[in-house]
Amino acid sequence: YSVGVILYEILTGQLPFKGETPQSIAMQHKSEMPTDPKRLNTQIPVELNKLILRCMEEDKEKRYQTIEELLTSLSKIEERMPSTEKVIPRRKPLTSREITVTFGLKRLLIPALIFIVIVIVGIIAWQILTKKEAMPLPEDRHSIAVISFENQTGDIAYDYLQKAIPNLLITSLEQSRYLHVVTWERMHDLLKREGKGDVEVVDKD
Repeated sequence: YSVGVILYEILTGQLPFKGETPQSIAMQHKSEMPTDPKRLNTQIPVELNKLILRCMEEDKEKRYQTIEELLTSLSKIEERMPSTEKVIPRRKPLTSREITVTFGLKRLLIPALIFIVIVIVGIIAWQILTKKEAMPLPEDRHSIAVISFENQTGDIAYDYLQKAIPNLLITSLEQSRYLHVVTWERMHDLLKREGKGDVEVVDKD
């Protein structure tokens, strides 16, 4: 599901859901389908559009069940995609100047594949934590904080993922009964108390 969200934002330039509070957005993720990405960007190939929507299906059984299945579909789509560039105008309310859009799937999948690795690590950690279900829950849950990610690709187009990926990871970790995830709002409150309220990127320091 998270890979679908990342691909959706990369290809449309918009988040799949909007709301006034994190809770309202989370509810939309659980109960609604997003606007068809092809309506927001007509240049998205039909098969890639279907893949994104399948990733974001409300019914888990309708989504890709394994990473291998997802990567196989992505590879097949890449093989059929043209390598030429198309020039399209920006949609309103953006400026009217034209932009060049290249559907190089390998470039688009860099952040998605990074997140897949994160998901695998998360699944392994979850299995370790829940392996002994018969054992009583600890009185105190472990506290964990997810800091900003660093964009090491050299491409500023991926800078927004420094916050987007941690937010998705926080949402996943919050499902665990064994973990207490410190929110970014809480971390920023603590930074303000230390006179660092203008900090944009939360790193290990």
